Amino acid sequence: MAGDDISVNPNSQPVTVKWYYDDNFDGNPDDYSNPIGTGEKYTVKEEDKGHNIIGVITQDKKPDDSDYAEDEKPTTTTKPVQVYNPINPDEEVEVKITNDKERPGNGDEITVDPKVTPVTVEWFYDDDGDGQPDSTTPIGTGTTYVVKAPDANDPTHDDTAHTIIGVITQNKKPDGTDYAEGEKPTTTTTPIKVKGYFPDEYVPLDEAEEPAPTVPNKPKLENGDEITIETDATDVIIKWYYTDEEGHPTGEPIGEGKTYTLKCPDANDPTHDDRDHNIIAVITQKYDENGDEYAAGEEPTQYSKPVTNIIKKHAHNFTYTAVGATINAKCTTPGCDITEGLKLILLAPTGSMVCDDKERVVTIQTGYNALVFGTPVIKYYKGDTEVQKCIDAGTYTAKVTVGGATAQISFTIEAWKPKTDATTSKDIPASEAQNIKVEVEGAGKNDDISVKVEVKTTLTAQETGKDFDKIQTKLESGEKITRVYEVKLIRTTNGVEEVIQPSDIKPGTKITVTMTLPEEVLNAESFKILHIHSATDTEFITDYVRNGNTVSFSVSRLSEFAFIIKGKGLAGWAIALIVIDSLLVAMAMAYLAIFFIFNKWIVINGKAIRVLVCGKKEDKTRVVTLFLGIEYRNANEVFNSQEEALGKIE
Repeated sequence: MAGDDISVNPNSQPVTVKWYYDDNFDGNPDDYSNPIGTGEKYTVKEEDKGHNIIGVITQDKKPDDSDYAEDEKPTTTTKPVQVYNPINPDEEVEVKITNDKERPGNGDEITVDPKVTPVTVEWFYDDDGDGQPDSTTPIGTGTTYVVKAPDANDPTHDDTAHTIIGVITQNKKPDGTDYAEGEKPTTTTTPIKVKGYFPDEYVPLDEAEEPAPTVPNKPKLENGDEITIETDATDVIIKWYYTDEEGHPTGEPIGEGKTYTLKCPDANDPTHDDRDHNIIAVITQKYDENGDEYAAGEEPTQYSKPVTNIIKKHAHNFTYTAVGATINAKCTTPGCDITEGLKLILLAPTGSMVCDDKERVVTIQTGYNALVFGTPVIKYYKGDTEVQKCIDAGTYTAKVTVGGATAQISFTIEAWKPKTDATTSKDIPASEAQNIKVEVEGAGKNDDISVKVEVKTTLTAQETGKDFDKIQTKLESGEKITRVYEVKLIRTTNGVEEVIQPSDIKPGTKITVTMTLPEEVLNAESFKILHIHSATDTEFITDYVRNGNTVSFSVSRLSEFAFIIKGKGLAGWAIALIVIDSLLVAMAMAYLAIFFIFNKWIVINGKAIRVLVCGKKEDKTRVVTLFLGIEYRNANEVFNSQEEALGKIE
């Protein structure tokens, strides 16, 4: 197979080794002048499939090291190697007939070169034309079959009037093992009809007859209608042509076969249009009554009556009128088949019309017929001056002209007016201990503009609904949203507040936001700022500038700003409480330790009570109980142990 190596060790030196095809299987190269390779090793190529390869070994020098004359050099050949080539069961193998005849006669050879190895070739009759042998008994074997039609040496075998096919069977697998009997790949050759195919049923073509094609019963034949010609003549070829003015076939054939389908025109073949033509069938008989092929130019030929009632091309005559943004078209020639797409409508630009340095374009509504309107060109005007693009503020008119009628539509790009011309800001409530300021680039002071901030301690599923999970995906392990500020610019007019929308701010305007960091953010291990426009439109602000307890950053639009912290992020007062609590616990533990190590005992209400001596007052000893009650006792009323105090009770 391709890629395998064929090698030889000649055991003699010096020699030359050349490799050839030996498809004649006679042990000699088919063409000495055309070796397929040289050297002691040859690597099989894809194009070698199915060929028989041999090597020719030539000794160049005599024993005394002198050169042999060219025609005296000793030569020998290797054993032939057939290159494996698998059968393609779906592909018929072409055959060759003696002198390239189409129908062989007695003694002619049918030869097949399957280019497949190793194979068996058997020849059979296939008179029913199904591409399969009519019986299981072959009429011959081998790559060449000699036709007997009939043969004097074998009068019992007559191939006359038969159709012959070859069946090619592959016997071995690529690894050289045999296929099981029912698994062998097979294919067939192209069928060959032997001379004498029409000994009994042959019907000659009547050249005098002028058959009339069968057509639909209608005044005018249209696209898709079929024209059919019938003839009893044996083995004829029917071709269809346009006629010239005298009714004779002209040009190349437009179709072949008994039936021709009109294209007037056809969407699948728009370049072929039968309108404005007459069509004729030309019938030719290829073989005579003996099955012999007529010589070129001598074939009997018959012409049908021409078909003349094919519809003619419609000569469109469109007129155009314009009303506003619409051009209407109408064909004044009766019988026009174009009934749709007769309007061309201009559509104004959509979306925001505030100047933002983007081009606005007028479009044409889909559905207009390009055959009617061609390729319309839209032109733009600002006043009386034609412009190439509509970008700057102003009023524009778009025009399109077809057939002298002009449709037009006007639109206005509004100049950007900075509705947010304030740099003043209003702090959010002092209870939040936050200052948020907003400055809009290029704006001036205006007391009716303020900043409104809605404070959220966190984002919850209830607040954000289905968007909650999407926002949470922005958080890494150990992170949480601790504070969210929704920042808005507000204009107050006559006591009525109006939120200034992002679309009211000129695109590209720099908006600077300054925030005091919340206390829990200051105490966190780390923090991030997430700018939230929507659940699917978020971005981290990474280019902020921190100055002590404040951060500043620039944005192009305002919305929600979330602080994300990592770590507990306790406020200062919480930390102070934790410190105080810790000190109190430590003091309590110390007090208890002292109380139980250096304790004394007194008797109160008939019970021995543990106390701690903490001083004297005049002649009395001052003691403190566990719960900080103070007692004054005489020295003989303070005991060193519980047992001593209990003994006093007795």
